[in-house]
Amino acid sequence: MNTPVWLRPCAVSFLLAGCNGDLNLPPAVASSEYFVYHTDADSSIICMDDFLMRQDRFIEQTAVLLGVEVPSKTIDFMWDPVPKRSDPWACPPNRDGCYQHRAEDELEVVVSPRLANHHELVHAVEIQALGSGHQTLEEGLAEYLGTSYSPSFAPDKFPGAFKAMLAKSPNPSDYGLAMHFVGSIFARHGAEKYRELRARMPKTAGLQEFAEVFEAEYGQRLDDALIEMSNQKVYSIDMFFGCGEGEANELIWTSKGLIDTMIESSCGDPWFYGGGFTDGQAGFYGLYAVDVLEAGYYDLTVTGIADGLVPLRAFVTGCSFALLESAVASLDGQTGRRILQAGRHTVVIAFPERSEAKGDAAFRLEYISPPS
Repeated sequence: MNTPVWLRPCAVSFLLAGCNGDLNLPPAVASSEYFVYHTDADSSIICMDDFLMRQDRFIEQTAVLLGVEVPSKTIDFMWDPVPKRSDPWACPPNRDGCYQHRAEDELEVVVSPRLANHHELVHAVEIQALGSGHQTLEEGLAEYLGTSYSPSFAPDKFPGAFKAMLAKSPNPSDYGLAMHFVGSIFARHGAEKYRELRARMPKTAGLQEFAEVFEAEYGQRLDDALIEMSNQKVYSIDMFFGCGEGEANELIWTSKGLIDTMIESSCGDPWFYGGGFTDGQAGFYGLYAVDVLEAGYYDLTVTGIADGLVPLRAFVTGCSFALLESAVASLDGQTGRRILQAGRHTVVIAFPERSEAKGDAAFRLEYISPPS
């Protein structure tokens, strides 16, 4: 998901063990096939049906890719936009979200400061189906199936860095390294062999034991495999938000090099959603698609058009790893200028809260000049 930082799913998790008492989540305010949605934000006006339906499809897709059954237990998803350490559902310190699981009393909770948190949903699918496992494998899988990014480390540094991380702790300190390892396993051996490695790997395995189990499963020394993996380019495979064919409403060029249009969205439109109101955050989000036809500098200006609405935040971002640097923003109604490359992009507009689940904006994207 090539979404702005304030929308990206978190990249940390926590497996709750031995917790006493109820988490005392706020009342449920929406639900879907696999989710019950809770929040301590003002939930008097929300729009979550379309969003939760898409999360349902992600759960099913993850189960297919991993080769396991979909979760049999409903996942309580707690959107916690302003985390407090005093909250009974709070994640551990310095964590940006968590999956909390307790089999004996069927506790299945994802707590997240962001509405989109596919990393933690991968944990929910994997651990419900397979039980808890080695943390490096679990976190690597959650990154591989539940995010959209490519690690930035130098390939020749991978073998040494991965072994040093394992030697220190089964719990990975660098999720990018874990993702590269698990993604390489999927590319080379497939999901079944990943599950078999996971089943054989002790949860507490350090470097030596990890290497022994790996060689027993794959018939290859870990050192040799890591060198081969360092020559692979591994991308995580979660779909960029709003980028599927026909997934989001498309903004059409009104003339050559110019989109100048009014956007009016309401609950029920594809990729329009809002989980509740809280100070300092958008009330609703709308995602749209645009095909950039020519690379160059573009100006983006997005403003609210309803009376009394505060200026909007809007982003145009590329829909593939090849377009990661292709992005431009309009903040608080100001014009932003950046280079966009040719290709499919997503438009994300953060609408303010209002008395009904809808959002309106004046949208202008204009080609200015070729790249320097």
